[in-house]
Amino acid sequence: MKVSKERIQQIIKEELELAEQEKDVATKQQLAKQFLELSKLLTKTQGIDAVEAKLISALVRKVIQASNDDDAKRDLIVALKKLGVEV
Repeated sequence: MKVSKERIQQIIKEELELAEQEKDVATKQQLAKQFLELSKLLTKTQGIDAVEAKLISALVRKVIQASNDDDAKRDLIVALKKLGVEV
């Protein structure tokens, strides 16, 4: 299988970006701390109705469950891109 120069550059760029993101949340403890900070922010947020709260909860649960899957990184990147988050 021949891989183009552009594809190799894209793969390297993606891996560098992933490595940079991993520095942001290097441990489970850091991730747990960030979730605690998010939960405090959520209590101060106005305008989230019951349906939105259930959807957010379901999304977070699914993301955590997916982290045990080998394809989790790829799936999470796809999901974030669909939400308009640059990764």
